[in-house]
Amino acid sequence: MIRMILIRKRLALAAVIVLALAGCRKKPMVAGASAIPSPEPAAKSECVIKLEPKVEVMSFEEQWGIEVESIGLTSADYMLDFRYRVRDPNKAIPVLRRSIKPYIVDKASGKKFIVPNPPKVGPLRQTTILPKADKTYFIMFVNPGKFIKRGSLVDVVIGDFVAKDLIVK
Repeated sequence: MIRMILIRKRLALAAVIVLALAGCRKKPMVAGASAIPSPEPAAKSECVIKLEPKVEVMSFEEQWGIEVESIGLTSADYMLDFRYRVRDPNKAIPVLRRSIKPYIVDKASGKKFIVPNPPKVGPLRQTTILPKADKTYFIMFVNPGKFIKRGSLVDVVIGDFVAKDLIVK
């Protein structure tokens, strides 16, 4: 499947190059001029092709309907407080499902930190079936031994949603 996608991308790129080159016009040769045209500077060339790969990177808001507000230490640095605001409730539904178990990955060590689940309170995160627009939700993560410090880089993973390279405040 991946190989097929790569082949399609290469074919599309080749088609763009062929079409771009077909649109280039060469200057007609003047009688008596040499058969080899003299090289011209790139600025005066009639055909300049700029191929820049177009990589579409969707923001959290476009893809998941949420805006990451902050991640910071709390509870004497033994917990991490992750805050995000729902912008599009329909897109945010998968992020707020109860069945998903979120976690944080420390970029420096690769260690994972989970959401605590005390018996009387339950998981320290907000979940809902119908999220509300412009409402801020939270998730609390454990930080045993104050392992993660201010300024650390972390990834927040909630199912398929991944917020990469967040700086802990």
